[in-house]
Order: sequence, then C-alpha cells, then structure tokens
Amino acid sequence: MFLLICLAAFGALFAIFCTGRLEMEARARDYRRKIHKRLLVRSPGAEKDLTCDLWSATYIIGRMKSKCDLCLSGDPYVSRIHAAMLYDGRTYRIKPICHTRAGRSYTSDVYVNDIRVPLEGTLLEDGDEIMLGRTAVRYVNVKGKKR
Repeated sequence: MFLLICLAAFGALFAIFCTGRLEMEARARDYRRKIHKRLLVRSPGAEKDLTCDLWSATYIIGRMKSKCDLCLSGDPYVSRIHAAMLYDGRTYRIKPICHTRAGRSYTSDVYVNDIRVPLEGTLLEDGDEIMLGRTAVRYVNVKGKKR
C-alpha cells in the first residue's frame, strides 16, 4: 500500500514538472474532438488502401518510421522526411521539407491536384489529391461529407 502511495505521489510530481507534455496531450484531445479530416492513402504495390484519421495539429510524412506520423516506407521515391501537414484551425496546410545533402539544398516534390507545392505550402481542400513520390493521398473532410 505504501508503495502505491509513493508511486502516486511521484506520478503527481512528475506531472507537475511535465506540464508541457500534459498541455500537448490536452490540445491533442481537443483536436480529436474538433478535427474531422482524413487521408486516404494509395501506395504503389500495397494490397489495400490505408485510411489515416487526422487529429493532431502537425503531421510529418515520410519513410522514416521513428520520425514520421504517416510512414510511407513502401515508396522509394518518398524522402525519409518528405512533407509536413499543419492545422491552422480550419484546414491543413501541406509543406514540402527541405534537405541538405553534400552542401546542396533539395526540396521534396509534393503535388496537390498536379500542381507543385511551393515552399510556403498550400492549403488543402476537401477532395484534394496529394502526390508524394508515387503515393497518391486524398484529403477528405469527413464532417462535411454526405453519406
């Protein structure tokens, strides 16, 4: 019993010192309630399509499992960290990621509706087709979608 009380007290102290983490989790819960967006992913060579519900304010897309929220490891044309999606309170903005290799700067190719996305990004609208490498992703507003 004493051990449980000590663990609870330690947990409370740890929570006080980690308020940043708690605030992030609270914001994530709020976004889960407010954001009704979804990505439908069609990756080359995949047996079935992937559905990804968007509930966070920031998504990183790429091949690196340890750094990316949406991992497209089956597409060799996708960079390890390829693009970022940022929520602005209304919709998401997709931005390509810049890389430096051997002293040269490279930008990942991201297309929305067959138009290359500039460095400052592009606001996404319901039904937009996003191309990352050879992977097609459709951005869907679930709340406004009629069933």
